[in-house]
Amino acid sequence: RNVTAFVNRVDLPVKLNHIISRGAKRRYETHQEVHISILLKETIHYLRPKPGGIYVDATFGAGGHTRALLESCDCQVYAFDRDERAFIQHQSLLHQYAGRLHTIHGKFGDMEELLKLKGIQKVDGIMADLGMSALQLDDPQRGFSFRKTHNGPLDMRMDAGVDGIGGSDMTAADIVNTVSMNQLSTILSHYGEEKEAGIIASAICLARKEKKIETTTELAHIIRKNTPNPHLFKKDPATRTFQALRIFVNQEFEEIDKMLASSEKMLNVGGRLA
Repeated sequence: RNVTAFVNRVDLPVKLNHIISRGAKRRYETHQEVHISILLKETIHYLRPKPGGIYVDATFGAGGHTRALLESCDCQVYAFDRDERAFIQHQSLLHQYAGRLHTIHGKFGDMEELLKLKGIQKVDGIMADLGMSALQLDDPQRGFSFRKTHNGPLDMRMDAGVDGIGGSDMTAADIVNTVSMNQLSTILSHYGEEKEAGIIASAICLARKEKKIETTTELAHIIRKNTPNPHLFKKDPATRTFQALRIFVNQEFEEIDKMLASSEKMLNVGGRLA
């Protein structure tokens, strides 16, 4: 094969659970949150960008990897994100690298098709920071967080519009309120590796008979209340359920599989995927 890859396309979705569940790492300085791009130096090192090269950032997010790539040499970067807020919130980066940074609002699983619409047939490198960004997690209206201080609608769509309209057809609320107990248990087990999937699914189905589950705190409370021995958990008992619902709503495994398949076609000889 002509592709040097630094990810293994094996054992999907099990191995990807551990990658995706990490989320965005952050640190705090004088009470101000600072986004830290994961494996930033390592990613740029392995991509080995060259002047005149064409590169893809499949997950623009807060723009950290894109900025580092553009600063590394005089190259072109095509940045993807299914969340339009990512580009809206980082207009300064777009202006700073006008002519070299090209944004594409869409799923990275559609990379091949969307790049060809831009006249790009081949690229020299592709990078992807899988999971979700701190920008998504920290906005209660997005519905990704189970923190009590972040109560919001049970949405979890990465591609929901700024006004909450548009995006994927199904929200997390749709799932927990409509699918069967067996289906819900399978989702929690398959996408979240939740050992208590059956118990949690049963509790959710009982709760929704009395009242539709509409917010993140409602769902998190049901999970915590019905998880056996919650004090033994190192993480919040709701962690794996929220992860599973998010991955299922956004079809993240399917998108990753499509991206990997497209990468093999799009990368030039000697091209790299990180």
